[in-house]
Amino acid sequence: MPVSFMRVFNQATDAIVVCDRNGTILRLNDAAQRLCGANAVSEPFSIAFPLRRTAEAKSAKDNSLGESDETLSIFPLSPQAGVLHDLEATLPRNGGQKIDLLLTLGQLLGSDRRAIGGIVTM
Repeated sequence: MPVSFMRVFNQATDAIVVCDRNGTILRLNDAAQRLCGANAVSEPFSIAFPLRRTAEAKSAKDNSLGESDETLSIFPLSPQAGVLHDLEATLPRNGGQKIDLLLTLGQLLGSDRRAIGGIVTM
């Protein structure tokens, strides 16, 4: 039985966000919409998902993601970014609650195999 890509994309249990290389959201699945509370297409990733570094990430020496203070900035993408696994972050929610997340960031490649954006899973 054939299954459409969009059905799989929207029913995936992990949040999936597709962005251009500057971090503008091009597409997000239902799980990602539930995390940010809206259909955030065309919004900057950093606004829809104002991620914060976890205490564990703060103690790490790797500052290659452009963090300042507690903010975790993953866009704009560096052409050398490759795939980043197991990025620990929290997503602040209304009422002072936080959601702990584990992120993976991979490049979205164009037909010429050059990075044209990024895919974030949470």
